Amino acid sequence: MAGSIGVTVTDIGNGLTKYSIAWTSSSGGAVSGASFQMKTGHVEQIRYVPGSGVSADYAASLLDADGIDLFAATGSSLAATASVVVPVISSNSPILNDATLGSPPGSVTPTLSAAGNAKSGRIDVIVGP
Repeated sequence: MAGSIGVTVTDIGNGLTKYSIAWTSSSGGAVSGASFQMKTGHVEQIRYVPGSGVSADYAASLLDADGIDLFAATGSSLAATASVVVPVISSNSPILNDATLGSPPGSVTPTLSAAGNAKSGRIDVIVGP
């Protein structure tokens, strides 16, 4: 496993669950190999929050058991200093939609690359019914 993650799960009401994935990259700037369980539902929002000193254009994904990115490539070329919020508005959204993301399949694996040596940040994923 490269790097590490810690996951905090919070019930935020109305059937919504927030998964806060705190990550720390390896010396090579990566995070991989650590999985956690996510409830079945639809991804409603993704928030990428870089920590201090994170490299520009780092990338994040959330892989299911088949290696499919549940973030639908919205985590590529992320900014080093600004948080990014990706709302999943409807199934007709041109950026993301429930059909693209599907339902979180249980065990998922966050991966990051090019974040920098021993850098940290957070990804918040809100899953609804």
